[in-house]
Amino acid sequence: MNRATITALVLPLCFSLTNEAEAEGDDAQGFNCYRAVELLAEGISVAASGKYEIWAWAEGGKTIRLSIGGKNLGANQQSGAGFSWVKLGAVELEAGTPVAVKINDESARIGYVALGRGKIDPVRYFEAAKLFPHRPGPIDDYRLSGRSVKAARDYAWGRKYTLQVKGSRRDKELSALFHTESTREGWLRYSKDLKEHVLFCLGLLPMPRKTPLNARVFDTITHEDYTVSKVYLESYPGFFVCGNLYRPIGAKGHAVGRRGRRPAVLRGIGHWGGGRFIHEARCSVPAQMINFARQGYVAFTWDNIGVNDMDQIPHSGIAPSDNAGAAKKPMCFTDIPWGLSMAQLQTWNSIRIVDWISTLPDVNPERIGMTGASGGGTQTLFLAAVDDRIAASAPVSWGGVCCEDGCGCGVAPGLKVDTYNPEIMALVAPRPQIMACAADGWFPSMPHVEYPYLRHIYKLLGAENKVAVDSSARGGHNYNAMSRNIVNRFFGEHLLGAEEPDKLVDKPCTPDAKEKLLVFTEKNPRPKGVVDSRQIRDCLITEYRRLLDKLRPHDSRTLKKFREVVGSAFYHSVYARQPKPEDVKLTKVGPTVKGSGYTITKGTMCREHYRYFRASSPSHREKIPYILFSPAGTKDKGTVDIIIHPRGKAGLVQLSGEPVELVKKLLADGHDVLAIDCFLVGEYQSPFQRTLAPDIPRGDKYESGTRPDYRTCYNRTEQAWRVQDILTAIGTCTGGKYSKINLIGLRRAGLWCLMARPLAEGIGRTVIDADSFDPEDDTNWAGAMRVPGIRRAGGFRAACALVAPDRLLIHNTGSKFKTDWARDAYRVEKASEDLTIRREQLRGRGIAAYLTQ
Repeated sequence: MNRATITALVLPLCFSLTNEAEAEGDDAQGFNCYRAVELLAEGISVAASGKYEIWAWAEGGKTIRLSIGGKNLGANQQSGAGFSWVKLGAVELEAGTPVAVKINDESARIGYVALGRGKIDPVRYFEAAKLFPHRPGPIDDYRLSGRSVKAARDYAWGRKYTLQVKGSRRDKELSALFHTESTREGWLRYSKDLKEHVLFCLGLLPMPRKTPLNARVFDTITHEDYTVSKVYLESYPGFFVCGNLYRPIGAKGHAVGRRGRRPAVLRGIGHWGGGRFIHEARCSVPAQMINFARQGYVAFTWDNIGVNDMDQIPHSGIAPSDNAGAAKKPMCFTDIPWGLSMAQLQTWNSIRIVDWISTLPDVNPERIGMTGASGGGTQTLFLAAVDDRIAASAPVSWGGVCCEDGCGCGVAPGLKVDTYNPEIMALVAPRPQIMACAADGWFPSMPHVEYPYLRHIYKLLGAENKVAVDSSARGGHNYNAMSRNIVNRFFGEHLLGAEEPDKLVDKPCTPDAKEKLLVFTEKNPRPKGVVDSRQIRDCLITEYRRLLDKLRPHDSRTLKKFREVVGSAFYHSVYARQPKPEDVKLTKVGPTVKGSGYTITKGTMCREHYRYFRASSPSHREKIPYILFSPAGTKDKGTVDIIIHPRGKAGLVQLSGEPVELVKKLLADGHDVLAIDCFLVGEYQSPFQRTLAPDIPRGDKYESGTRPDYRTCYNRTEQAWRVQDILTAIGTCTGGKYSKINLIGLRRAGLWCLMARPLAEGIGRTVIDADSFDPEDDTNWAGAMRVPGIRRAGGFRAACALVAPDRLLIHNTGSKFKTDWARDAYRVEKASEDLTIRREQLRGRGIAAYLTQ
């Protein structure tokens, strides 16, 4: 097989691969370890001339023959289980001259090639740096499997867990996914955290300012027992909500409160053809609104963004930002780092509608209900969860655990990580709520899975009689007359106070023609100042920048507010938690490796009580590889330094098998050193194929199963998982195991550690390599650095400030990494001497001096 053929075969693999474990400082010594596919495609180019030893990590029982620069090298690999190192010989290489590499035996499987001018020992290197030195595949971590991204109903929607069972067992498995509490206090603590998370993901934390609505009600049409008017209002300046307001004429007296005020009902629209004008047997919005008015409500309905006269922005999404391929096919998410989404815009529309309708003279603001089916059920679910002014809610044909939202207007970055629709519905408790679903529809499990969970939560709050489920309707996925009558009865009891709510049923009606109810027409065009997709995106980002600048810490009062608001937003952006030491299981792997004056213990760490483990097999858990360097003969566990390298734990071991200089100096000072492979680093990868995160799309496909907007809604991103792994490593060292814990992030991993640091507890000193990161460059937040809403939470600028007053060293800031907020926070805390900032990059010796001084 010639070089051209080999290259053609390996290029698809090497396209996204990087060097395996180039240890800090190894380049200068002439040591390196490459994936074989890289050398086949690119050849070898060394920095210094000399004679290099060549080793290959290959499958046992094979004859290994390589040709480097025309010189043939070879050896017989010993038979045995798995892969191992074999020395092939030596070759003279000149600096700066690329040398071609070929495999002369196509049956040989070579994973890595090591070369060095000095003494190298790749066997010991793997023994020290890897848990499984003979295994070519990635570590068995559940986050790499299909189970981590499949849906309970459908793989395409990117859920975390799949259920391959039916009937009662399936119901039990589904129920196990919910967060349950046995006490009122426990639920209130969890619900507070979950509500803040929903608020953040929907763009409401920090809360944007409410601009004038400039609402207009006009062109009223009067019928015998109701009126219908055209309405528009500005939820954002230049961004219009269009709908129709239905009011009763001569309705029953029990609907009227003090000063003639009546209850109001808001009706969200799903993805029914025709929007708010659909009038079919399966769903009729006008019929429902007319009957609401006849029953005594002031009722308002409006369209989804992009539908009918709300088409100033397409429903497929607003201006794309960091999503690759978005120019070819519009995405529902516009900017994952800023956390902008269609769901955010539609929820904000709903909130502003409540602001407006509460001011109408004939509306009782304490009796506002909301309903909607399908996508309208999602809007109902979101609004009722975040806005306590909704006195009663009725999501119809939606809210189940088995079917998640199929459109971007129902998903937002990070929104449903570690949660499901029923938990968000439970945030409405103790306010009245009903789930109406057809027995032959999408949610047949509602009565015996979701409803018992909600009833349990309502019971904890003493409101067991305020939640209900009704699956008596038929007709599949619908909001037909049977479903509407279920809601009529429920709202009649809880909003109208009707004496006989069972008699509140829809009656025949003839809606007005669509042309008579459209808000914007040729005769009544949109007002001036209408914004387009790009302008509304810029408007949102400008507002969030203004909020962050307003929250910038200047004194003790503003610093406290900064921690409350920005600190909460930062937590919900990353959404990672430091576990208690007793909640992390350490499993030792392989024998202890002994070195000159130190030992290396290897193993995996796993959070024992991560909630979704309850619904999965024990073998399907996270397994974070770690190595622990300990000074020989030291019993006192005084200090541990947790060092995170962008190439994982192997980045702290030289190709000679010895620790890098930084680790040596810390060991000499009596410190333990803990290193881990963060998610998708080190042993999460294979030399033959790159392991991708579940939220990364495969190829150029943007159907719901691979679109990054769905993946980032339901799953943690690659960067968020890495932050969680760092916090897990910190958690293992707390609880009195060590008197002092330091955190060090090297190269790009310094940014991972900085993102974890505000969420960590018990840290003494922190050393962060800022990697000359430019936070204003949108491309820097794409790919592996994606974290939902991180820029709205202040990014690294806020992270530095949130560390105050603990000791912090930031180096390699370059010219664009901003530390002004950190300086302000440390000044307010009177701890300026504990903040050290260096524009240049520190090496191991300087870092060790800071940690041991």
